[in-house]
Amino acid sequence: MPDEYLEFLKGRIESDLASFADPGGVNVERNGRRFDAIWEVRGELREAMFRASQDRGITVTANGQAEPYRTFLAGTRMAD
Repeated sequence: MPDEYLEFLKGRIESDLASFADPGGVNVERNGRRFDAIWEVRGELREAMFRASQDRGITVTANGQAEPYRTFLAGTRMAD
């Protein structure tokens, strides 16, 4: 995957998580095709690992469970 596209994905993950997070509470670090994210929701620290793949899109692993990116964002863990 081109570096520019991976940087785009990093920005997308940051933006999407910011929709759920406390103000200023999102940190995403990129390591190749992997993105490690830490954010706060109502003062509670959350973290997840995002892995980009050309054939599967983004897979998220949080609390030992892997799922597609869209499922993660729409899931109960992200709901209030």
